[in-house]
Amino acid sequence: EAVGRSRHHPSGRPTLVVTAAPVLAELLGEWVDDQLERLDRCQGLAAAEEILVALTAWRARLGEVRPQARARIAGLDVAAVLARTLRAGVADELGWPALEKACAIVDGAQHPAPGLRGMGVTRAPAALRGQVSIALTEAWPALIVHRGGHVAAVAGPEDVLLVHHSRTAPQRTGYQDARLFGFVDGELLVARVEDGRWRGYWSARPDDEFELTGALPEHLWQTDGRLSLPLPDGGRTTGGRPLRAGGTALTGRRPVWGDGVGYWVHEGDHGKGAWTEFDPATGTRGGASLPPWLTASSRQCELPLDPGRCEVLPLQPGQQDTPLGTDGSLVGRWVRREPGRAVLGTPDGRVVRLPAHLDLDSELPVASGQGPAQPIGLLRLPGGAELLLVQRGARLLEVYRSGAEGRREDLVGQFVTSAAGGLCAAGTAVVVGPPFWHNLRPRDKQGSHALRRLTDAEAAELLAAARPREHAEDDEDKAWVVVAGARLPRTRAELLPVEEVARLLPQVTDPLLRAGVAGHVLHAVTLQARAAAFRPVDEEKRLSVPPRPVEQYRPPFGDDYRIRMLTSTRDGYEVARGAEAWTVLNQIRAVAALLRPADGTPGAGTPPSGAWSEAKHDIGHAHTPWVGLLHRLPDLTLRAVSATTPPEVRETLRLLLGELLQLPLGASRGGLRVVVLREPYDRANPAPLSRRGQVLRRGDRTVVILHEESRYSGVQCWLALEHDPSGQFGQAGSLTTEREHRVETHRDPALLRALLERAAADGPAPWRPEAAAALHGGTG
Repeated sequence: EAVGRSRHHPSGRPTLVVTAAPVLAELLGEWVDDQLERLDRCQGLAAAEEILVALTAWRARLGEVRPQARARIAGLDVAAVLARTLRAGVADELGWPALEKACAIVDGAQHPAPGLRGMGVTRAPAALRGQVSIALTEAWPALIVHRGGHVAAVAGPEDVLLVHHSRTAPQRTGYQDARLFGFVDGELLVARVEDGRWRGYWSARPDDEFELTGALPEHLWQTDGRLSLPLPDGGRTTGGRPLRAGGTALTGRRPVWGDGVGYWVHEGDHGKGAWTEFDPATGTRGGASLPPWLTASSRQCELPLDPGRCEVLPLQPGQQDTPLGTDGSLVGRWVRREPGRAVLGTPDGRVVRLPAHLDLDSELPVASGQGPAQPIGLLRLPGGAELLLVQRGARLLEVYRSGAEGRREDLVGQFVTSAAGGLCAAGTAVVVGPPFWHNLRPRDKQGSHALRRLTDAEAAELLAAARPREHAEDDEDKAWVVVAGARLPRTRAELLPVEEVARLLPQVTDPLLRAGVAGHVLHAVTLQARAAAFRPVDEEKRLSVPPRPVEQYRPPFGDDYRIRMLTSTRDGYEVARGAEAWTVLNQIRAVAALLRPADGTPGAGTPPSGAWSEAKHDIGHAHTPWVGLLHRLPDLTLRAVSATTPPEVRETLRLLLGELLQLPLGASRGGLRVVVLREPYDRANPAPLSRRGQVLRRGDRTVVILHEESRYSGVQCWLALEHDPSGQFGQAGSLTTEREHRVETHRDPALLRALLERAAADGPAPWRPEAAAALHGGTG
C-alpha cells in the first residue's frame, strides 16, 4: 500500500532507492505481482485506470524487479474491460429529465444537457473535465438550479416547478454577489448581501423586499449536505420551526429525518450526539429515539446499528420508482456493522454485505485516497443489473458492480457531485447528491438491455472505431504512443465517439445514454494509450517517432523545485518537488531571445509595413510562474550577493537572475509590460486555439504569449510580455487588452548585473556591522 501511494511523489528518486536495495526491490516485486493480478480481475475501467496510475510511477524500474511486467501491462485487453463495464451498468442509464430541462433553461442551451454541447469536435467539452457553469441549492426533493443570480429554475421529481428571473441584477462577480435561494410551498426565496446585510424577497411578491433575519448562512460556498424536509401542512423544516412562504426569519440547519409519520432531529456535532423526536410545527424536542424502520432492521441483521450511516426520508410524489428502492412510504438505508463486518439494507427489503475494502471502521483516507466510505444503497438498473453506490468524503461518488465479491477491482465509475459527469457519466449535465438519486429513472430500457448483452467482440469494435485517426501535425500537446501495433498520438482530448456508438449499437436510442456509452468508450481509448506506454522500450522506439529533444540547459541548482522553493513559498505551506525539470530557466531564455528586435531582411510572405506578423515558436511550458519576479529583482539580487544566504541558494538565485536580466528591462516604467490579452471564445465549439509561444511583431513592438491565463463567459485570456522601446504600446493585433502593468525594476538592470558579476568573482558581500551602527546614528 505504501508503494502504491508513491505515485503522489513522482520525482524518480524514491524509485531508484527502492530498486537499489534488495529487500525493498523484493517488496516492490510482490506489490507489482499483486497489482497485475488485480488488473487481470478488473471489472471496470475506473478500477483499471486506478491500478495503471499506481504502476506508472514505477514504469521505468519495472524491468528490474519483474522483467515481463511491462509487456503484460501493455497487452491489457481493454476491450474486455470496456465490455464488463457496460454489462455491469453505467450511471447514464438513469436520468432526471426535469433537472436536465432546468439546466437548459438556466444555462441558455438548446440541448437538454448543457454538458453535451460541442461534442464531436477535436477537443472534449469542458463537461468531460467536470466543469459546469451552474450551481445547485437543495429543496428536497427538488433542486434549485441557478447561475450567477440571473435566473433560477426549480426541478422537482417529475417536472420543472418554477422559473424565476431575478429582479435585482448582479452588481458584483463571484462570491461577492452570492445569492441565497429557498423553495417553500411553490414560492422561491431570493436573497443577496447588500451593505453587509441580507436582503430578500419572495417570487410571488418581488416588490416586497425585507431584511432576512435568524440563522443566516456564513459560507454559501460550503455545503454540508443537510436537507430540509417539506411538511404536509405547508412549510419546510430544517430541524426547528418551519419556514413558510412569506417568512423573513431562517432557523438553524440540523440533520433531519422523517418517515411520513414522525420527524427526528440530530443534536450534536461531528458524529456525536443523538437523534430525538421533534414537532416540526413548533420545533419542540421530545425524547431520544430512532425511526421504527431502523430499529426493526434487527430482524434482518443481528449486527449493531450505526445511526450515523443511516438515512430515513419520506417518500415524495414522483419517487415511487426510485432506483434505490422504497416500501411505498419512505426511502433511505440502514447500516449495521461491527469491526470487520458491515451490512446495508434498503426499504424494499434488499440486504447486501458491504465489501471489506470500504473500511467503514477507519476514519482515515482509505483505498481511493478520498476519505472514509459512506454506503448509499443499491442502484437497480434495467436488465437486472445492480450497482452499489458509495460516497467518499464530501463530494466523490463511486459505483461498484454488485453481486460479486465487492473488491476494489469492481469499481466501474467515479464522479463528483455538483459537477459534470466526466467520462464516467458523459451524458449527465450535473451529478446530484445521493438523496436526489431517488428522482432518477431509466432513460432507455431497450438500450440498457442491449448493454447487458454486449459481447467482448462488440466492445472491441467500438474501441477500434473510436480510436483517433487524424490529427494536426502542429498539435503541440501531441505525444506518441503505440496502440495495437500502430503509432498514434496521445492527447488529453480526443473525439467523443457518439456517432460510432449510434452506428454500432443502434438499440441505444436515447441521446444522453448514447453519449454516456461514448464517454466510456473514450475512457477505454485513453486507458489503452496509458497501458501501451508500458510497452518495452526497444519496440516502442521501433514503432514510434523520435521523442522530443531534451532541453540542453540543465545547470546544477537551477531546477524548477529550487526556484519554486525560493520564490513561491509562504509560511505554513509545503512546496511539492515533482519531477526534476528546468522549465523556468529555459522558458525565460527562449522568451528573452524572442523579445529582441527581429534582425535581417524581411523574407517572403512578410506582411506590409504597419501590419502585424505572427509566428509560432516552441517556448515550452514553465512549471512555476516567473513573470511576477520581474518586480522583485532588487531584493532577489540582494539575497544573491549576501553572505548570510547559503551558497546553494546564492547559486540558484544567480542562475535565475542571469536569465531574467537578459530581458529588455528598464529601471523606470519603460518599454516592457506584462499584459493579459483576450479574445472571444465559442463555448459551443470548445476547441480553443493554443497561442503559447506565439510571437506578434509590428515595427519595434514584439509580443510573446506565454500561456493561457483564464477562460470565462465566452472569453479566453492569454498572459504575454510585450516590448515596445517607445513605451507607447497599444492594441496587440486582433487581441484586446484585458489588463496590463509596466515592468519597473526600481534599479538599473546594469547595476544589478554588475553586482552579480562582482559577487561571482570576489565572493558574497561581507557583513559590515559598522554600516548598521552608522545608519542608526545617522537616523537618530
